[in-house]
Amino acid sequence: GSGGARGRRGAERDRLQVEIDQMAKDLDAYIADLHAAEETEQALRADMQQANQRAPTAEADANTAIAHAQQQVAEVKGRAEQLEKENTRLNTLLEQRLSAA
Repeated sequence: GSGGARGRRGAERDRLQVEIDQMAKDLDAYIADLHAAEETEQALRADMQQANQRAPTAEADANTAIAHAQQQVAEVKGRAEQLEKENTRLNTLLEQRLSAA
């Protein structure tokens, strides 16, 4: 009767072996996922570092653009004031001529 017991034990061992193989596969898959996640994290870190390095340049560019725009506004305002003065002067001259005539 010992043959049947050994057969059962053999089947049990086979079943355990299948479970162990499956666990090993799961572990390999988990490790692969972990490596992928680590690579993704490293890539994101690298992107963040690059973004941080670019930030001051972007800020400087923005500040330059703002300064340029402000300068243009100032120039336009200056020209507008200039035209206004010229207009006032011409109107004054015109009034003087009309009153003289």
